[in-house]
Amino acid sequence: MRTLIRSTEAKLFFLPKYSSDLNSIEQVFAKLKHLLRKANARTLDAICAAIGDIL
Repeated sequence: MRTLIRSTEAKLFFLPKYSSDLNSIEQVFAKLKHLLRKANARTLDAICAAIGDIL
C-alpha cells in the first residue's frame, strides 16, 4: 500500500500512537476529577452540587 501511495507522488503521514495527552476529552475528565477531589464532597448531593459548580 505504501508503494502505491508513494507512486502517485503523494506523501504518507503516520499518526502518533494513541496518547491520552492528545485526546481533549481525557484532559477534561482529568480536570473534572481534580476539581472534584479538591471540593472534598462526600455525599451524593454534595458531589452533584460540586459538579454543577465546576461545570
